[in-house]
Amino acid sequence: LEPCFLNPNISPDLRGMLLLRYVSHEKALGHFAQARLHVAELLSQPDSHYIDNGLKGHARFYLERITYDESPATAYQQLWQNPAPPYMFSSNLRSAAEWHNLRALLTRRVLLDPKTKSSEHLALHHSAMRHFEAAIYWSLSFKDYERTQAMVGNLAFYLHKTSHLGYTDVHKIYDWYVLFMDYAIHLDVGRNTAWEYIFLAQFWLDH
Repeated sequence: LEPCFLNPNISPDLRGMLLLRYVSHEKALGHFAQARLHVAELLSQPDSHYIDNGLKGHARFYLERITYDESPATAYQQLWQNPAPPYMFSSNLRSAAEWHNLRALLTRRVLLDPKTKSSEHLALHHSAMRHFEAAIYWSLSFKDYERTQAMVGNLAFYLHKTSHLGYTDVHKIYDWYVLFMDYAIHLDVGRNTAWEYIFLAQFWLDH
């Protein structure tokens, strides 16, 4: 992407989109400080700088995701309190799948927190499933099969980690892992990570 930045004629919106590509890349590599710098550069511009009025909202969402990825075991407690951003389902549908996916991940951690009352488990489980379904729906609607595969994997892992609560069984969890692997094989996605193999290996060891 670097040659694009050297072109003096690119629009502010294209530059913003390129910055978000860098944010995604740096986040995936674990370079969280650098990812935040790219977000800060985008957000430093006035709203009138961009024609796309959802660009800055998308960048703000990335800050939440960076915070989670940097320290998921502790950050979920803070992020759990955050309401859905007002821009999510109006000007910025790009964030919808990722927001639902993140909420499902947060729900799993809250559900498995020893401090959570058992009487709250079922409601949390239903909430997690609704968020996963919405995340998969939105990623499919944009034909983003890479993200669809990742979200199906997160759903399989969620069911795997909560199986002791009795809301599903091993065979159904296995079916989700099969779908996860099928996406990798038939849609040629997931090649930049090994998560499907790590998740499936953990499932095999546990069951």
